[in-house]
Amino acid sequence: MIFLRVLILVLLLVLCPLLIGMLSFRFLPRNRQSVAITFVTGQLLSFALFEVIAVPCMLLNRYDSFIFTYRIYLAGMVICTALGARDLILRLRRVGILQLFPGDHFPEPEALMDPYRDITDYKQHYTKEAVLYWVLFFVLLFFQLYMLFTQASFDGDDAYYVTESVLAQQTGTMNRILPYTGISTTLDIRHALSVITMWTAFLGKASGIHAAIVAHTVLPLFFLIFTDLVLMESGRILVRGRQNDLPVFMVFLALLQIFGNNSIYTPETFLMTRTWQGKSVMANAVVALTVYVFLMLLENTIRLQRLTERRRKDKNSKRERYAPFILLTLVNLLAQISTSMGVVLLTGLIMLLSFFFLLYTKKIRSVIPALLCCLPNVFYILLYLFYRGA
Repeated sequence: MIFLRVLILVLLLVLCPLLIGMLSFRFLPRNRQSVAITFVTGQLLSFALFEVIAVPCMLLNRYDSFIFTYRIYLAGMVICTALGARDLILRLRRVGILQLFPGDHFPEPEALMDPYRDITDYKQHYTKEAVLYWVLFFVLLFFQLYMLFTQASFDGDDAYYVTESVLAQQTGTMNRILPYTGISTTLDIRHALSVITMWTAFLGKASGIHAAIVAHTVLPLFFLIFTDLVLMESGRILVRGRQNDLPVFMVFLALLQIFGNNSIYTPETFLMTRTWQGKSVMANAVVALTVYVFLMLLENTIRLQRLTERRRKDKNSKRERYAPFILLTLVNLLAQISTSMGVVLLTGLIMLLSFFFLLYTKKIRSVIPALLCCLPNVFYILLYLFYRGA
């Protein structure tokens, strides 16, 4: 029974996002079609699906809102996973397993002879020294995972956030019972729109594991790996052409995460001791994803400037133009799930990074799509103000 429950969690947190991520091959350029980006994008799509289902169910249905959310979201996950599996099968038939993830390929002879192909997009063989740094990083990562699993920390906010997940799992309602007293209450819109606690409850109900165990034992492992994957892809862009520096970059970040607890307010403290809370997701995963998207946008812009007019109009070049903005929209939705304050903070961060990008391109139209990606945040704020006033 325990094995079956763990297997269900593995399916929901690993296999389903990976298959759903296969749908992202419709808009990701070839050099971004890696296992890591596929998994991250698939998880972002599943988070977005949960939000567009959970929020209307919670606002429009006073009782049994979580039951409706659970059923609809589970059906949506099955459909999206099936569509991703279909794309995977069709892709395997077309290109074979060796060509399944172009973003993880080593350069082929024709790529080396193509004057328009950027060889740094491909993975290179690591030196022995770099391999040792990778081993060191995985030792540090295993140590972090071990400590997160065996030394689960207690936090005062659990009296609210984790209890909300437990109440949803046990009563079928969402944010209608006050966690501190257990009595019925009106909808607390300040916390209600950040439905990551309900996502935790979904994992608990689907697997049959208590929501508190999911929050304290499972989600820390998941979000640490998720965040490190995003940081690794960001580092891959930063050290482009110097791939042997990537494991050094990851070791440095792992040490910061381990020894960053010099205050209760640092992102590292939230990542290692309050991983299951939306504030930790916002401070680590969301910010890292936003920086990654703008690094991708900058790299794609530089690459497109070097191409001929004909190459700029091909399918892959078009994907390089709009893929960052699709990802940025999904990141905004993740911020909304995480914390209400994150919506405002992320909008400010996007505007700041857009300003720096504008200084580089000197074209106002280059940042308009990034600002349009913030429209879901505007709708979120209007919804918050409407129910806050009501």
